[in-house]
Amino acid sequence: MLTRVPFVRRSPLAGGRYLPLSAKLTKCYNIFMQPSLFTKIINGELPSYKIYEDELTYAFLNINPVQPGHVLVVPRQQVDKLEDLEDEDYEAVMRTVKLLMQHVRDELLTERVGLRVEGFEVPHAHVHIIPCDTEADLMSKPYEAGEDELVDMQTRLTY
Repeated sequence: MLTRVPFVRRSPLAGGRYLPLSAKLTKCYNIFMQPSLFTKIINGELPSYKIYEDELTYAFLNINPVQPGHVLVVPRQQVDKLEDLEDEDYEAVMRTVKLLMQHVRDELLTERVGLRVEGFEVPHAHVHIIPCDTEADLMSKPYEAGEDELVDMQTRLTY
């Protein structure tokens, strides 16, 4: 017997085809997406100042930091938006964020460590960890960090 399923959702992940409401889409890196800058860093195709990695996450220094010690935490799986991560990856990212927030605060002796989630520049979910003593520190303009500063921070913050 043929069952009618209402096709009401159009999906870019399925080539723009209409899909049944019951279809579960995997919002992850697939053959239609180009590898992001962060995916290339994780794969070793581009250099980075890595400070931490595990099976699900990778953390490295931002080369255009808001403050010295500005870290990016990314899931290894390329997903554009943080809220679209599978639960396991989201939880792993947030565990790494908490671990590194405490580590950055202790190593750099800052009053606080701020977080930012934006995702406008690179289509790969990521969380910014920014050491700060004031709210103004968190909202400062990015600057181009020099090699010496990045190497020094990498040495101090590698976990």
